[in-house]
Amino acid sequence: MKPRGLIDTLGTGFALVARRPLLLVLPILLDGLLRYAPGISAASLLSRLADWVAEWSLKWSGAPDQAATMVSEIQASGERLAQVNVLGLLTWQVPTLRGPLAQLQGQGIWASMEQVTGLVIVGAVLTVAGLALGAVFYAGLANAVRSEGMTSALVRRVLRGWLWLAVYRLLQGGALIVGGLVIAVLLGVAALVGDLAVALVAAAVAAAVFLVAFHLFFVEGAIFLSEVPPVQAIRQSVTVVSRNFWPCLGLWSLTLIVGLGMRLLWGRLGGPSGTAVALVGHAIVATGLIAAVMGFYQDRWQQQQTAKGARRD
Repeated sequence: MKPRGLIDTLGTGFALVARRPLLLVLPILLDGLLRYAPGISAASLLSRLADWVAEWSLKWSGAPDQAATMVSEIQASGERLAQVNVLGLLTWQVPTLRGPLAQLQGQGIWASMEQVTGLVIVGAVLTVAGLALGAVFYAGLANAVRSEGMTSALVRRVLRGWLWLAVYRLLQGGALIVGGLVIAVLLGVAALVGDLAVALVAAAVAAAVFLVAFHLFFVEGAIFLSEVPPVQAIRQSVTVVSRNFWPCLGLWSLTLIVGLGMRLLWGRLGGPSGTAVALVGHAIVATGLIAAVMGFYQDRWQQQQTAKGARRD
């Protein structure tokens, strides 16, 4: 069977959301929580940390002018971070409008973090809880893509998906640390050669980072649709992208353009009614796009498996 084209894939994703409106409940609830419920602040702690970093930078920098600029940038960043609602960590695996760096907007403060230890513990708990919420969201979406209802197997899929999603994020974090160190070394060596070498290395690194991220486009879909562990999910995502490079690039571009375009629209809506429309509208668009990506992955992976089976016969 011929797989669906890009427009049909997007249409199928949004049709799925229209048939299963319960998929929108979690993103809307989390956005509503961040917008209207009292938040958790770490303003004083983050301000103190920013001042300490700025003081340290000023003390050890050999160039006073550059140090002054750096200090002002650090303090400005500290002021922005001081307004972040720590509860936003609950949303880091669920498509919400406000996201993990949601700002406190006068809705009150439920708790204030004054110590680093307390912030680390609360941040860790919220991060793990955010992974669990992400597993609930993706498992429900995968059930819908497979045209399955609410079955007892869904609980098992959520728990297993929670574990595998956590492992995948840990792998990503480790790769970012190692990759960042390698990139820093490469840029340092290039700086010894000259500006042109730095520019070439930076361009090569940007291209490599994009290609790696692009080939991991379907990992979450593989984890929750194919129900495979992270390493196998990475292999399957790379396989689908490498064998359908241009359609995958088209889907990636469409989802990026639609997602960013609609975010700009939601940002222009003001007032209580505008905020409500933005929260619901974003949940519909974001969930529909993710459903389309998962459906695309399912079509292409099944096609490849069918072709492989036919060749064996």
